[in-house]
Amino acid sequence: VRGELAGALEADPGFLHGAAMQKALHDLMLSPGRTDDLSAWLASTTAAALAAELRAQTTMRDLSADLADLATRIYLRVGALDLACPPACSEAILRSAPRASLELVDGAGHALLTEDLTATTAAIERELARR
Repeated sequence: VRGELAGALEADPGFLHGAAMQKALHDLMLSPGRTDDLSAWLASTTAAALAAELRAQTTMRDLSADLADLATRIYLRVGALDLACPPACSEAILRSAPRASLELVDGAGHALLTEDLTATTAAIERELARR
């Protein structure tokens, strides 16, 4: 899906603000039943930047083997209903990285900063304050 969206954005930058892109992002990023307007989020990027990000996600090498060597803390706060990066991906990071912690947010999808801004900000601040 990411490669197809990247291709559509590369072929037609206007695709970024079309109904198909709105629906794809809505379905991937938000939890079921949410009706948030993603136009402000889309206005914060360009078609080229989003296409490059999506393309990179489809072509980058798998870095999971490197996780065991990370000395830094990793804080994962993910929606339990995340379709863009399912919780199983975060659980794999948790198992591999020696200093990882995971918080699953019930009822939320991928866009925690849209769906759960106050709690997500507080959780990040708490994590940053930990030593």
